[in-house]
Amino acid sequence: MQLETQTATPQMQSMYQNLLSGNVENVILAGKQQAKEFFVTKIIVEYVTEIQSIPLTKLAFDHNDSEVLVWIQISDDDTDSENKLILAEAKVNAKYHDFGYHICSVIVETSDELPVPNHYQIIK
Repeated sequence: MQLETQTATPQMQSMYQNLLSGNVENVILAGKQQAKEFFVTKIIVEYVTEIQSIPLTKLAFDHNDSEVLVWIQISDDDTDSENKLILAEAKVNAKYHDFGYHICSVIVETSDELPVPNHYQIIK
């Protein structure tokens, strides 16, 4: 009905065009992209929830096909925060590993004076 009335989203229109034309590769690719967006979003939200009480000086994210990359800067010698960050990563990885997704974090200290890599999106 939405296709006939032209009220379907462009994504939905594309999916049905691919299905109707028998373009299996594009259907599978679209499904893969949707799964990636779904899992990356869930992982980031869950991870941020896990670390919300940890004092951070910088937080940035990137992702690829199977992992969420996290760049975290903490104060010098803050081993308590570092341990909590490692535990948060482990919790999220334990939950999403079976789906083929995981977090890979880099934890640096302020005195390291390392810039956030260009491909990361800075959150804090």
